[in-house]
Amino acid sequence: MMKTSLAFIVFLLWVVAITFSPLACGDVCSKEQTRALLEIRNSTNGFAFAGWDGRDCCLAPGIWCANGTVMRIDLVEAPSNITWYPNVTLFILFDDLEGLNLNNMQIGGGLEPFCQLKRLKRLSFLDLDYNRLDGIIPSCLGMIENIEGFFLSNNRLYGNLPPSMFSKQSKIADFDVSNNQLDGVLSFSTFANASRLRYLDLSNNTDLEIETESPSWVPTFQLNTLILANCILNKKNGHVFPSFISSQVYLNWLDLSHNQIVGSIPCQLLFNTSIRVLSMTSNKIDGSLSFGCFANQTSSLRSFDISDNNVTELSNNKLSGTIQRSLTRNGIRGLEIFPHALITLHFGRRVLQTLPTRTITQQTAGCMT
Repeated sequence: MMKTSLAFIVFLLWVVAITFSPLACGDVCSKEQTRALLEIRNSTNGFAFAGWDGRDCCLAPGIWCANGTVMRIDLVEAPSNITWYPNVTLFILFDDLEGLNLNNMQIGGGLEPFCQLKRLKRLSFLDLDYNRLDGIIPSCLGMIENIEGFFLSNNRLYGNLPPSMFSKQSKIADFDVSNNQLDGVLSFSTFANASRLRYLDLSNNTDLEIETESPSWVPTFQLNTLILANCILNKKNGHVFPSFISSQVYLNWLDLSHNQIVGSIPCQLLFNTSIRVLSMTSNKIDGSLSFGCFANQTSSLRSFDISDNNVTELSNNKLSGTIQRSLTRNGIRGLEIFPHALITLHFGRRVLQTLPTRTITQQTAGCMT
């Protein structure tokens, strides 16, 4: 009887152990993947996965698992006194990996080794922002067939973008290569077939000439964010305003600052009901901003920066009163010319050289910068 009771107790303990063990929860990864994480940690002198006991890789910090399979790896912010040259083949061992975040890991060398990630058929997110990567962007990166979010900003990359990355088969929705050293001439026709593209940031590549007008092309995408600040825009076409933007009906953030754009702002841009942030600062925009440009009261525009341009007139706008820093807390009459949602309005010191009668002074205009 005692043996029977003891056996029953042992059985119950075994059931409890199995029920609450990591294996039963499906969170124990394979020995091969555990060894791979150990090698990655050793290659960073122990920085990566600090505090992990080296057994179940699903318990390592920065690791996301599902049913014992590593689905995402987050390694961020390595010490600035190291330069890491990762063995990319180790990441290939995580067959079901969907996301790889190596932001600010002080990675050195070129991008070519990352072409091996094409073997990860489920990889949809790759973040290599804020590293020390240099060299060109190789065309083989376009073979990572299911990538949707691709982030390469704040590195030392030069050259141009390979068109193969944005073919009809491309699934890239978010692409950021800002703050690099890209150069040469980039035609926007490169992106023409990237139908899923939503977020594009090419800003602060000061030697990159971006041509949106030639050769002729038709966008298949609808952007919600376009940031082209501090590039060289449409040099071959007289620095004109990009005409394709008029087709982007879901655009809510547009930054074309520091691009030497000439001419006036197309009024239809200010009629776009989706734009919330519009920055055109430090260009060569001239002419006047008339009542008609701001007549759309359904606009979502909340921030409009046109400082450091050559706008000479703000006529026929029915403005009176004192313009303060916050347009939401003042006594201005006649402000119906601006969208109701507008919070920030920057004109800078060179605006309002010619003013209509019964309006503001030059000194008052300075409060708007």
